[in-house]
Amino acid sequence: MSLLTALTMENPSLLKVVLSFEGLPNTLHYGLLEAPEVLVRKQVLYGIFSMARRHIPEVPLVKEVQIDPAQFFLSLLLRSLPTALHQKSSCTEYFELLVKLVRLPKSIMETEEGIAACCDIANEITNRGIVEETEDDEDIPLKGCLFFLRHALENCQGERLSDLCCKLGLPQSQGGIGLVHELFHRCLFDHNHSEIASSEGSSSSSNLPPPKCKSRTLRRAAFCLLVSLSRGDPKVLNLCAVLSQSHHQLGLTLVERERARIKENKRNRQVNRVAPVSGASAAMRTEGIYRPGIEGRRLAQGYSGLKNLGCICYLNATMQQFFMTPRFRQAVLAFDGEDDLSPEEREDSFMWQLQIMFAHLQESEMAFYNPIGFCQAMKDWDGNPIDVLMQQDASEFVAVFLQQLEGKVMGSKVEAPLRETFGGVFSNELLAQGGRRSERPEPFCTISVAMKDVKNLSDALSQFAAGETVDYRWGEGEEAETLPTVKRLSIRDLPPHLLIHLKRFEFDFASMQQVKINDRFEFPEELDMRPYTTVALAERDKEADSECVGSENTQDMEVDSNAQMPDSYYKYQLAGVVVHMGTANSGHYYSFIRERCGSRRWFEFNDNVVTEFDSSELEAECFGGRRNRTSAGGAMNSWLSDRNAFMLVYDRISEETNDLIASSKSRFRAPVPAPIMEEIQMENIEFWRKRNIENMQYYNYLKELVSGSARSFDIDPELLKLGLKFCLGTLQQAGFPEKVPEWCTMLRPLLRNCPVASKWLLHDLRSDPLALRDIALSSHCCRYDSVMLISAAIECDSRAHIKQRLDLSQANSTKFVLSLFENLVIIQTYLWPNMRDYFDMFTVYAETGSEAIKILHENDALAKLISFFMQKNTPFPQLIAGSDENYKPRQMGSPPSNEVVDYKSLSKAIGFLIRTTGLNSVSDLVGSRSIEMEEDEISRQALKAEISADSAAAHAQVKSPWAVITPGWVPDDKTSYMLVNSHFMLNFTRGSFLPVCISPVSMALCHICWRSRPLTRLVVDFACKGIIEGNTREEIKPFFCALNAILGEQGDDGLKDWRNGWTMRHLLETMESQKIYLKATEASIGLLLRLVLSVREARAWLIRQANSEALEWIKIFLKNKEMMGPKISYKLEKSISNSGYSSSKHANENWGMLKAGTGRRATTGAASIKPVNFAYFTQVLDGSLEKDADYDSDTDPQEIIGRSINFYRRFKNVYDKVCQAKVVDFSNGEHWLLFESDGEPKKANL
Repeated sequence: MSLLTALTMENPSLLKVVLSFEGLPNTLHYGLLEAPEVLVRKQVLYGIFSMARRHIPEVPLVKEVQIDPAQFFLSLLLRSLPTALHQKSSCTEYFELLVKLVRLPKSIMETEEGIAACCDIANEITNRGIVEETEDDEDIPLKGCLFFLRHALENCQGERLSDLCCKLGLPQSQGGIGLVHELFHRCLFDHNHSEIASSEGSSSSSNLPPPKCKSRTLRRAAFCLLVSLSRGDPKVLNLCAVLSQSHHQLGLTLVERERARIKENKRNRQVNRVAPVSGASAAMRTEGIYRPGIEGRRLAQGYSGLKNLGCICYLNATMQQFFMTPRFRQAVLAFDGEDDLSPEEREDSFMWQLQIMFAHLQESEMAFYNPIGFCQAMKDWDGNPIDVLMQQDASEFVAVFLQQLEGKVMGSKVEAPLRETFGGVFSNELLAQGGRRSERPEPFCTISVAMKDVKNLSDALSQFAAGETVDYRWGEGEEAETLPTVKRLSIRDLPPHLLIHLKRFEFDFASMQQVKINDRFEFPEELDMRPYTTVALAERDKEADSECVGSENTQDMEVDSNAQMPDSYYKYQLAGVVVHMGTANSGHYYSFIRERCGSRRWFEFNDNVVTEFDSSELEAECFGGRRNRTSAGGAMNSWLSDRNAFMLVYDRISEETNDLIASSKSRFRAPVPAPIMEEIQMENIEFWRKRNIENMQYYNYLKELVSGSARSFDIDPELLKLGLKFCLGTLQQAGFPEKVPEWCTMLRPLLRNCPVASKWLLHDLRSDPLALRDIALSSHCCRYDSVMLISAAIECDSRAHIKQRLDLSQANSTKFVLSLFENLVIIQTYLWPNMRDYFDMFTVYAETGSEAIKILHENDALAKLISFFMQKNTPFPQLIAGSDENYKPRQMGSPPSNEVVDYKSLSKAIGFLIRTTGLNSVSDLVGSRSIEMEEDEISRQALKAEISADSAAAHAQVKSPWAVITPGWVPDDKTSYMLVNSHFMLNFTRGSFLPVCISPVSMALCHICWRSRPLTRLVVDFACKGIIEGNTREEIKPFFCALNAILGEQGDDGLKDWRNGWTMRHLLETMESQKIYLKATEASIGLLLRLVLSVREARAWLIRQANSEALEWIKIFLKNKEMMGPKISYKLEKSISNSGYSSSKHANENWGMLKAGTGRRATTGAASIKPVNFAYFTQVLDGSLEKDADYDSDTDPQEIIGRSINFYRRFKNVYDKVCQAKVVDFSNGEHWLLFESDGEPKKANL
């Protein structure tokens, strides 16, 4: 083949001979499909592709028709397609060549033959059965067909591509082949309902379960083909979007919602402590259901594990032994005494939770089950549930479990089957000379045998039945006599399944602690129990004492009651081993179990991991004793293994035991109660849905579908709906939360230009309040991006109505925003930690125009938000309570939560709505109160004249610089009352401190003070009150920021000089009244100097007051502080306190300046050092210092670029080092600092 290829490459005319060769089709067929050697097939592949890749424009053939070699070879290869589809692995090179040829330019796709070939291959895909059994298999012919169609479509363009995509992808009812439906359903997303729904017996169907594409390669190929089909025509794209939407929904799914409901019901209930577990199991630990990850699928062997919640390996190991016993499992699942219980009662029902656990182990598709529900339902003698963090002895747990089980099923139809499965009868015997014999029966479930100094199970059982000699008084009265008597315990009745406990734990009186016996102990695969039965021992006694005269039997029982039992009654076969690894005080249990049906394989059940086990390793794994190992140097090392058998499970070898599982050829399945089966079916469907879509293959498919198709066509609303459902639902629940911002960024501009999708999103969220909570009030890290995406829909829908001059009150955006008030009660109750971004949606809606603002005010939006802001101090709780008569306002963030409430978006929304109001009536109201409170008549008249003049000027003024609309909405009495409420204004003013420039709160305060002396006085009074209440610089700073805003150069309303003078005087009076608090006073002076350096009028006023008494106390304070030094010892602090000063308002306050927030992305934290001293203050007073030389977190971050600053450097969240650096840049909310000792800038969050 290499020679032929070289010749045709050297002499292109020879290609005519090759293409004209009559035997070429058969040669290609054999070389690519029938040649047994892979090397031969690969040589044919490379040779044909090399000849086809060399395009020869003129090669005259039959009837002088010019044919491209690639098209010619492709036509020949397609004739062999039916044969290739029936191959398994030998067709790899054939399909690889097909794909290579179809990818070449000017391929067969430019001809009608190519279109027909694509249709034939699409029909083959549709008609092909399921070949892949597991994810490790690979259907090579199907993979080749998928890749061929994908690259064929990529090699088409224009109308030909559109026609081909429609012909292949659209359903038959629309004239297509229906390939899109085939790929979605049978190839990718179908799952086996029939096996799940069957509740008894194994599936008898010989067909493999769907989907067709199980391997990663085939699923990726199917997704890529769907993307190629969707890019060809909008109708196919719409079909892909509609089909994909069925797998997604906004917010949580029904199963997730049910779990959330159960979790909410248990919110205030006291539950047993559970070991901390990671991922989804931590979120689901109180539901009794494990939410699996995308890899949590049970293996092909068909068995599930049990989740270890801490120290319950003893439970997992023994419960798997019980479950794998068909008779026991069938009896448990057949119990019907719990049908009438309520859902709450079933949560605490021992039998119901046991049935749920067994049903999940049998029917669930998940890799393991979380038994927390059973742990909560199984109680100890004190009524407490199982403590999952406390170890237990497996044998003790088995005894308690079987005892509780017997009590629960007493009187039911399954009482006898359950009792008889593991239950037998001991015989307590007393034997003495003269044929004296006494027997007392005793039921048992386990046989405990001593193993110390015993080599094997046979010896242990012999020792168990050997008995001991004691003195016993026979008879009564004068005839009574005391004789040496043999006291022994024998087995009277044997159960079908035998539990043997090996006593490996004993108390060592020398060390006074529990120890474990790790000696070697052998046990057989087949066990004959007859030598240890009452019958066998009686026969032995009879042979030994032929002079037996009579017997005394306290229960009147026949000695030879089991004498007629066949030999098979006593024959047992090993079926399970519970292994203990570790010491008596710390260790781990797991089980080896043999299947009772099918191939009778052995498996290891180690908590959530189930693997096949080689039974030839039982001796090494279970017998214990010393083990030898040769080291790398050749030395022999020996050690005592702590891994050995703890309990043995034997099954009777008889037809009676096998009758139950005789009809089960592969896997025994007992009938499951209908309610439990329905729940498991729902979970399995949800599991496979999640498994199919919560992976990178599906993620990449949807991203290509949405982003790629959005560039090719006008955005399809159905496609955008798909993207929204995926982003706001599936993606946030899956393992890719970091992808949500990326999707939101991609969808936001598309949503702003698609009113149809925006209307749909808002309608669905309003119709499903739970979905809105899942998205906008969830605790996940993607909440901000999700809220911004919803805000884009609000903006688009509102502007579309305004543009079309429709009634905005009937818009979905309006109805949605008004419905947001319905969540205020639940936010205040327990969702307040997640409300940070929630109220941004109000602001976005209000910013769409005056009509939206009018609607909000007509619905008391401002009053409701202020009432919510005031929490338990609101005078009008009914504003947010609605129809809830039991509503009581609560204080968010109160103990014991210790979390900080983030009012950012709420303050922003309130601030914006305040700027849409006209506050003349509020000003008049406050002015009237001020006049009434004034005692002096002259002052009262002067104040009245000022207020009248200001009111007239305010009414004449067109609008304030901060007003959003003109004229502003006039607030009603309730709103006016709350606007001037001290609790609201004091806390609202605290929000004026934001990291960058002037905040929405500050603008609202400026709007309130515009042309109003009464409201200015009110705001300044509240700011000063906040300064009085503040203890630290962090608490005082927001109020200085508020004063800075209302004194700033943002416009002249005719009151600037008055406002400046009155505010400064009032502020200095307030500070002087608090001067005894040393730390707070120093912080206030520093913030005062920052204020006057940033406000020109305030600085001029202070300079004019340089020699006045108003500043004298500040000079004295700073001189005293400078005289005592920057660090004041405890002794000096005490002397200052005795001189009329206090170190702080709280005894534990420490000296220190403000430390800025760290931020998530910061690598260096810094806080500026404020030089509060007498010299600095003097420079401000004499006018030599006109600008603040230091940076603070509310300063414009661009201002300090190029300057050197001093700051505390944070190391491991501790500010312990004073540094100096030059600011070289500011980007993405962080500064870049250049240190003298470093050669390159570093990021810092200042």
